[in-house]
Amino acid sequence: MRNSETDLPYGFFKMIARAGDLPNDMIMVGAHVPEAAATAVQQAIIANKESIIAGITAHEENDKYVGMDLVVIEDSAYDYVRSMYSNAGYPQFDNFLGE
Repeated sequence: MRNSETDLPYGFFKMIARAGDLPNDMIMVGAHVPEAAATAVQQAIIANKESIIAGITAHEENDKYVGMDLVVIEDSAYDYVRSMYSNAGYPQFDNFLGE
C-alpha cells in the first residue's frame, strides 16, 4: 500500500510485529469430493502445470503470476491461516467474511 499511496508520508504506517509469510494461493476441493477424484485432479494439474501456467499468464493482467509454480503441499500449511480466522471470530470456513 505504501508504494501506491504516494500522498502518505514515510513512517505513516508502523509495523508492530512481523509474522511468518502466509502460504500462497491454493486450489482446493470440498470435503464432499471423493478422495480418489481429488487425487486425480491434483495429479492432472501437476502433470499439466506448464500448460495451465501458460494459460494463466497469457493475459497481461496476470503478469503477477509470471514465474509461478504449481506444487503439492500438506494441508497443515494452512493451519496458520485457519487460526487467524478463528482468532478473529470466524471459525467457519464455508462463508466469506461479511456474508
